[in-house]
Amino acid sequence: MREKRFAPITLSPFLQVPIPRELRSSLPGHYRILADLDERLASAIPEKLKKRLNALIVSEVSHAISVRHSSLYGALLPDIPSGVSINGLGLTVRTFNCLRQRGLLAHPERLRSMVVGDLLLIRGFGARSLVDLLQALEASADSATNSMPRAVGRNRNLSVKNKSRQIQIDGTRTTIVDTVAGQRLTREAKLLARTKGAKSIFNSDPRLGGMMSMLTKSLDSAFEVASALINRTQDPTSIDHLTESIRSLRLKINTLQGLSIEEELLGLTSLKDNPRNWELVSRYYGFDGMGGATLDVTGGSFGVTRERVRQICSRVKERLSESRTYTPVLDRALIVVGRSAPITVHEAGRLLIHAGLSKVEFDIRGIVSAGQMLGKEVPFTIATIGSILVALKPNNPELGAEIVNCARKSVSKYGVATLHEIAEDESFQRPAVSIGFVREIVSSIPGFQLLDEEGGWFWIATVGKNRVLNMIAKALSVANTLEIGELRYAVARHRRMLGMCPPRRVLLELCKRLDWIVVVGTSVAARPLLAPGQVLGEYEHVMVEVLIEKGPLLDRPSFESQCAARGVGRVTFYSYLQYSPAIRQYGKGVYGLAGADVSPGIVDSLAPKRRNSSVLRDFGHAPDGSVWMLYRLSRGMVNSGMFYVPSSMREFVQGEFELRSDSNLIGKLTIKENAGWGLGPVFKRRGGEEGDYLRLKLGHQDRSASISIGDSTLLANESLPEGLALSGDGPWSIDHESD
Repeated sequence: MREKRFAPITLSPFLQVPIPRELRSSLPGHYRILADLDERLASAIPEKLKKRLNALIVSEVSHAISVRHSSLYGALLPDIPSGVSINGLGLTVRTFNCLRQRGLLAHPERLRSMVVGDLLLIRGFGARSLVDLLQALEASADSATNSMPRAVGRNRNLSVKNKSRQIQIDGTRTTIVDTVAGQRLTREAKLLARTKGAKSIFNSDPRLGGMMSMLTKSLDSAFEVASALINRTQDPTSIDHLTESIRSLRLKINTLQGLSIEEELLGLTSLKDNPRNWELVSRYYGFDGMGGATLDVTGGSFGVTRERVRQICSRVKERLSESRTYTPVLDRALIVVGRSAPITVHEAGRLLIHAGLSKVEFDIRGIVSAGQMLGKEVPFTIATIGSILVALKPNNPELGAEIVNCARKSVSKYGVATLHEIAEDESFQRPAVSIGFVREIVSSIPGFQLLDEEGGWFWIATVGKNRVLNMIAKALSVANTLEIGELRYAVARHRRMLGMCPPRRVLLELCKRLDWIVVVGTSVAARPLLAPGQVLGEYEHVMVEVLIEKGPLLDRPSFESQCAARGVGRVTFYSYLQYSPAIRQYGKGVYGLAGADVSPGIVDSLAPKRRNSSVLRDFGHAPDGSVWMLYRLSRGMVNSGMFYVPSSMREFVQGEFELRSDSNLIGKLTIKENAGWGLGPVFKRRGGEEGDYLRLKLGHQDRSASISIGDSTLLANESLPEGLALSGDGPWSIDHESD
């Protein structure tokens, strides 16, 4: 066997890397890049240098494997000569064992139908084993070719006896002359035909057209040329030259497939003209990854007029538009970005790096320009949303504006919102979007402030109407200072919050951003102090004055009678009793102002006695036939999203229910026997902490479910007069389950 070539020819496209200067000075001859390292070095350099060069080759191949270059994974293996066994290739132990594991020792001919990707699927077969095997196969193939008998002496009539053989191409059997040179030409033609992209390479290609014209004038594509050579009935006269031309074309194709997007686009502009014009065209069209520039900006950068820029760029555009150009990297980049849309231009640039298509963060406006210039289908459009550039699907150009409107609406309605809520909102038709994309879009809104990195909570200071700020102002108008936990319950009590209950850390961070609130530790206070009459409704203010005069605590009947004497109607009274942030329920049927300083003994003396269960507090049937259950959340319930269904209710609530809030689908609840699950999305999107109260209403006819999260006010329904309900959903008939 001949000496092994250091850099396998099969891996040449991935070894176009300069040899380090300190090593190049120790090499004989003119070796510039790793791909130049051939078998002649085997006896010319010391063993230590051989190991260093081989390590560099393995490192580059390992990188190509890690970024999953399609041209590497689809590369064909060199033919193993007939009669050569794997035992005789001189492989390392690891490589040999990997091939034995695949069953190739007994059937080495299977290597002829395999590609590099097949080998990399073998456990333990990596870059080092790949280089080892390719070095051995190429050396073995060269040895077999050089050992074939040749004509001797000067008698031109003496030659190798030709053998005829039959090959099958697309079901048709063809007989050709079987000489050594003919075998090599057929093999190269087969490799070209199987090369990815062979059907897309034409005579008009500005980079490969010259090599194509050396092969044929009549056939159009590289695949047609390869097919004609495979099916030939006789060998051409210049067979060696033709074989080398086919090989050069195939290697050039493989090299183009291994380029980065910036190298490929720069190669399109550098075919003609001078290097200064290459940079000018790349700058104008964005082929340099900078996103493109105007005629004036480009001209100013290169010291020419805008008209001269237009002339140069138009000439290049016309030349490329008239040709059918093979651009494998551009084609893959368009597909990758199109599949990932909607996506910001910034994210798309990083995506191209991750996909192994770019070495730097490339502005995708450059690939849009190139695609349009070359007549390719661009599966996305570029739009500007605020200061953010995004790539959108062509059928949904208004997506960015819809996300902005949804975010502003949510903040206006709930005071704060989460990125998850915006990404999963169903109020408008749009494709699925990532949290990262939503964050990029929403962060472009003036006044956007992220309150919690982990949960994605945010608010928008420029939204004029903010319900949470109104609730905070009402609560602080009756209390000099509130702990953040008390303020949270005050905010969550309002019926229009629809179960939205921001976590303490989020609400505390929001208060820190408000210039009229002072935060000390976990306590908040308004500065200057707010007058209740300025922020409370008329009857709401009356109820607050009753508590100030008669309190600090009142039982519900006494509270109601005092308010009625001052003109507060029963419906108005019960509405504010449950929803006002200024009023706090301190026990069953016991009320006072938010932040009031009261002792547990007073609460116990005023509260009616009742039986409490650990988690499930109450349950019953509503007049419309639906089932309701009231829970006090435990840590396990918040973490797991699971809940208990009482035995007397389970026959009415088995199966799946659509969980909705404010007409939006949040998720699905599933109930089987006495166990239910599916509350996790509620706690993730709407909040919910240990100690909160949660009311769950299940409609077994329409299979719908609704939830409310709040404080112990939700317990008060059982003690209301007949025909009234604090929840706003109508009177309830309540059953009690003993502990």
